[in-house]
Amino acid sequence: PDTYRVLTRAVIAQLISTAAAKSISGRLIAAVNGKLTPRNVLKLTDDELRACGIARGKAKAVRGIAEAFVNDRRFAQKLAAADDATARELLVALYG
Repeated sequence: PDTYRVLTRAVIAQLISTAAAKSISGRLIAAVNGKLTPRNVLKLTDDELRACGIARGKAKAVRGIAEAFVNDRRFAQKLAAADDATARELLVALYG
């Protein structure tokens, strides 16, 4: 699976209904012209993320995930290869 998409959608889905999460994810994907990549998400302004329905705290988390992938090209590989404890360390270091 696309680790970046999974993590981004997990943040969006926190504490809201499945239907709301799908709607917000759909708006985010539309905002990046169907290409949900870390670089495309980082190009969005806070207002654009809010227009998708992403609250300020979640926007910070979504940006943090995107930055982790942009700053470390092997982040997904590290996460996939990690044992539970290491995966937890990698994820806990991110906001949200």
